[in-house]
Amino acid sequence: MPYELLRRKWQWHLLTMLRQTLKTDAIDRLVDGCFRKYPNGLVTNVQKGNVLSQYQSVARYVAKYVVSPPIAVRRIDRYDGERVTYHYRSHRTNRVEHETVDVATFIGRMVQHALPKGFKRIRYYGVPAPSP
Repeated sequence: MPYELLRRKWQWHLLTMLRQTLKTDAIDRLVDGCFRKYPNGLVTNVQKGNVLSQYQSVARYVAKYVVSPPIAVRRIDRYDGERVTYHYRSHRTNRVEHETVDVATFIGRMVQHALPKGFKRIRYYGVPAPSP
């Protein structure tokens, strides 16, 4: 993959997501300024030679969390840009509980489920374990 293309694509995706997530005039000005100031894209740290193997290992690592995220999207009931409302089944009451928290708290609760690089998760062991 050409390095120049990677730089521009990384810039476009990052700044477009920022603009869509934080819909304010200040962010629009910042994003427009970044596109003007950095017409060749943002710097990406890509090492030549081992990119393909690193690419595959990163894809495998991220795929674990795409396949099994900490919360299903269908459990998120509402998002208004500042707060997230979601539901879960309480183990204490065995009822469906609804909770509304600010975005930073929600992200903090989700991020704590992402394992550090190299950490192995074991879900099953012994007889019920699937064969490797």
